[in-house]
Amino acid sequence: MASFVNFNIYHNNSNFNFLSDYFKSPMSSPIIFQSMQDFSVSVGEYLGLSNYEVENEFPQRITITNSTGVKVYEEKTEIINAHLILTITQNGTVTRTQDLGSVADNVPPTYTINAKTLNLPSDTYTVVYAYYAYGITTGEYVATGYIGVVDNHLPLKKWTITDVIVRACDLIEPLRYGEKPRFRFDGVVYDDTTGNAVSYEVGSQAKKYDKILSPEFAFTKMTFREQMQMVGGFIHGEPRITSFAYDNGKRYYNFSFDEYGGNKLSHIKTLKPYVSAGFSTDINEYCTGLDTSSDNLINQLDWAQGVIVEPFYDGAITMRSENTTMRLQEDNSTIIPTVYPIYQTGGRYKIYVKSIPSVGSGEWDISPYIFEKADYDNLSSYAGTYPFVKAYALYYTQGEKNIKGAFFKSEHAVSSIFSKYALLNIIRAVTGRSDLDLTPKQLMEVSFQVEYLPVYGARVQTSKSVIIGGIPRNLAYNQSANIVEARYYGENLKGVVARLGNVSMTYTYHLAFLSDIPKAGMLYDENYYISAVSVEILPTYIKCTVALSKDFNRLSQYVGINTEKRMWEVSEKQAFKRDSVLREYLKISQTDNTSDNGVFFTSPNIVNQYLFGGLSPVSAVSVYRWKKDGNLANRNNITLPVIASSLGNAMQFTFAFRDNYSAGQKVEYVNAEGSGGVSGYWANYVPYGDYYGRFYYLGFAFRRNTTVVAPQSATNYEQNYPNIQVTYEVGDTTGVVANATSPLNGKFNAVKYRKDSREIPQVTYELTAVTDDKDIIIGSALMRNSRCVNDNGIQGSDLKLYGFTERINTINTKLDLSNAVELTGGQYNPLNITNGNEITISSRSGYVAWAIVTPMSETIINVEDEDGNETTQTIHEGGELVIGANKPLDNGITLHLAIKKDIYE
Repeated sequence: MASFVNFNIYHNNSNFNFLSDYFKSPMSSPIIFQSMQDFSVSVGEYLGLSNYEVENEFPQRITITNSTGVKVYEEKTEIINAHLILTITQNGTVTRTQDLGSVADNVPPTYTINAKTLNLPSDTYTVVYAYYAYGITTGEYVATGYIGVVDNHLPLKKWTITDVIVRACDLIEPLRYGEKPRFRFDGVVYDDTTGNAVSYEVGSQAKKYDKILSPEFAFTKMTFREQMQMVGGFIHGEPRITSFAYDNGKRYYNFSFDEYGGNKLSHIKTLKPYVSAGFSTDINEYCTGLDTSSDNLINQLDWAQGVIVEPFYDGAITMRSENTTMRLQEDNSTIIPTVYPIYQTGGRYKIYVKSIPSVGSGEWDISPYIFEKADYDNLSSYAGTYPFVKAYALYYTQGEKNIKGAFFKSEHAVSSIFSKYALLNIIRAVTGRSDLDLTPKQLMEVSFQVEYLPVYGARVQTSKSVIIGGIPRNLAYNQSANIVEARYYGENLKGVVARLGNVSMTYTYHLAFLSDIPKAGMLYDENYYISAVSVEILPTYIKCTVALSKDFNRLSQYVGINTEKRMWEVSEKQAFKRDSVLREYLKISQTDNTSDNGVFFTSPNIVNQYLFGGLSPVSAVSVYRWKKDGNLANRNNITLPVIASSLGNAMQFTFAFRDNYSAGQKVEYVNAEGSGGVSGYWANYVPYGDYYGRFYYLGFAFRRNTTVVAPQSATNYEQNYPNIQVTYEVGDTTGVVANATSPLNGKFNAVKYRKDSREIPQVTYELTAVTDDKDIIIGSALMRNSRCVNDNGIQGSDLKLYGFTERINTINTKLDLSNAVELTGGQYNPLNITNGNEITISSRSGYVAWAIVTPMSETIINVEDEDGNETTQTIHEGGELVIGANKPLDNGITLHLAIKKDIYE
C-alpha cells in the first residue's frame, strides 16, 4: 500500500504545492512512479502552463530514499565535460553508468527517464523529481514528496463448518503433541505423528461441510454436545455418536449429524400395522407465527443487506456534537454522526466527503483513512506519514456510534503535517488540493455520506409459510446470543415457527430385524418426519417407538432470556423504546391473483419491482405526523435512514427516532461577533411530536436509492437534517415503495400510532412471503435476493429451474443439485418470470419435484492458513432455494403473487 502525502515544488525561490494523480492513497504494490515526461506535463497543467516539458538534453533525476537514507533507486543524468552522463543507483550501489554523448553537437542526445515499477518493502520513502527546463520559465524544478509502504498479508482462510467442529474436538480436553482427540467428526483423518487433522474422506460429512462457510460462533460454558447442537442448528442436524473404535489402544468415538428435513423415506410404515398409536398437540405451542426482538443483529454474509447509508442515498450531513445544545468545538466532541452503533466500515462500505467549502460538491472516498479505535491508538501522534499517523486518520469504535478524530493535531510536532487538523490533511489528499486551507468554521460545513454495517435491533414477526385457514396467534420468542448474524437468525425463526403448533404422533411397532429400525430425520410419509426413535430389544422381537413431527427441525437453538419489562421496573416518567411492526403479506398462490387495497406496499409489477427487477434498495423514509382530527401537524417533515434486510421468508425496513423528543440533531450557525458573544455552529434538537411530545397518526413513505431524497438545491439541508422536506408530486411513484398518492393529501399512508411523551418509536415494516398450497416451498433466497433489500439481488433472467426425481428438502435453503436436472437454457425454457405478478412454468414430465434456485458460482481466493502458508480456498455460492414444490410439472404451473393486508380474515 502506498500513499502520497505532499509534493513541494521549488523553482527559483518559488514554492508550489502539488499532488500527483499517480500517488493518491491507497495504491497496491508494486508502486508505479510516473515518467519524468508525464510528471513534468502534469506539473505544467497544475501550474496552468501550456508548454511545460522536460528537455531531453538537460539533467533529470528521480531519487527514492528509504527512512535510513539509503537510495533504493536513483536514475539521473548530469552534464560532465560537455557530455550527458547517465547514472543508475539501486540500494546504494551504482549499477549502471553510460555516456549518452556530447551536448555540444547540433543534434543533442535524447534521453527521458521512463516510468518505474518497484516492489518496495514496508517503510517510509522520500521521492524527489528534479529537472531543468527552459522556454516559458527557465530553471531547475525540484519536487519532493513522501510515500508510506505497508506489507499487505493475504486474508486468513475463511472458517467452514468443518473447521469449527475440528477445532472444538481439539479443545474439549487437553491434548499433548501427537495425541488425537477422543471425539472425531465423520471423515476427518488425523496425522499419527502430530495428532492434527490433515484431510477429509471423500463422501464424508467433514468433506461436505467443508464447503459451507461458518458464521461466528462463541461457545461459552457449554458441554461438547451443546456446542455441536449449536453448530447443528446452522446445518439443520442433530449430533449423535455413530460408532467407537480403537487407535493405538485408545478408544475414540465417531460422531455425525442426523440431517433433518431429508428426502429419504423410511419403510417402517409399510412393514406391519402399528401396535399402538398416540396423537397430541400442545395448546401452549399452537401458533401461526412468532414475535421476536433482537437488539444485536448484524449482516455480514449478504452484501447490501443490513447496510445503512446515512443520512440517505445521495444525501449529505455535516458534523454534529456529542452533546446537543452545545457549541461545536474543534476537538473530539465534534463527530461525524451515525444513528446506529458501527460494526464495520471501510473496505466495501464507503465513506464519502460530499461537499467542501470553496471546492464545491463531489464525491471523494475517504474510507482508507477510517481506522478502528484499536488500530488508531497505535498510530503515531508526532511523526511519520500515512498510514502510520493520526494526522491522516479518523476512527470509530466497534459497537459504538459516530466517527471521531477530525480535529486531531499536534501543536509541537516534528512533522509539519501535524500542525493541520486531520480532516484537512485527508481532504487535501483525496482532492489533490495540497494548498487548500479551510478555517474551523469551513471544516464544520464539510458534508459526509456514511455507509456502514450497523449493529441494530429489530422486532420480527415470522409467519408460517403455509397458511390454510386457522386463527392467527403469535408466540413470543427471544434470543440471547452476543452477536446474531441476521441470515441465520431469520433461518432460525423460519424453522422454529414451522415446527411449533403441529400435531405430534407416536407409533409403536414390533420389528424382526435391526435393519428395519429407522433413523431420526427420515421421512415417515409426505408430511411427517421421524423426530425420535426408542428401541427395546426383546427375546423374540424388537419393540420400536417412533415420534413424528411435522416440519421438524432443530434450527439454531437460542436460549431465551426473559426480556419483558414489568410495570414496577418502568417509571411512569421514564422514556422507553417502543418497537412496532407493520406487517403485510406476499401471497404466492395458484388460485388467488388479487392484491388488497389500502396496503403500504403496492405495485402492479411485484416481480419486477420488488423481487427480481433492476431497481435499487430502500434507503430512507419520509415521515409525517397527523393530529387526531386528521390534519397534518404543523411541523416540518422528517427524513430518516432505513436499514433494509431480510430474515427468513420476510423482508424488513426499519427506522428509528433518536429519543422520545427529537428525531435527531441539526446544527445552526450563530454569528455573535457584533454583540461580543461566541460565534459558531450550535447543535439543536429536531422535535417530531407536538408540544407534549405526542402524535396520533404516523404517516411515512419509503424512498429508493434511485431518488435524490433531498433536493441538492435545498438551503443548508446538510445542516438542517433530519428536518428536511422531501419533494413529492401527486402520482409520482419514482423511487417510492408506498403508493401513488401524495402523503400530504390524506391519511392513506398513515397508521394510528398514538405516541405519548415517554415513547421512543422504532418502526419496522415487514413483508412476509406465504402460500396457500401445502406443496409449495418458499425458500429464504426469495426475500434475500429481493431488489428492495439487496443491491446485488438476482435478476429474474438469471434464476435457474431444476427438476428432481426425489422429493426436495423442505427445510434447508441450500439444495443438493448433484442429482437434479437443469430445465432452463437452450431452445426449451419452461421458466417464465414476467414483469407483472406471475411466475409461470410450462409442463415437463418425469420429475416429482421442481425448484427455482439462484445461479451457482465458485470463487477461488488466495488465503493464508493457520500455519501462515499461502493457499487457495474455493467459495461456493448460489444454488439456494427461491421457490419450489414437491409436486410434478406434468400440467405446468402458474404462481400468482399478490400483496395482502391480512391472510386470516
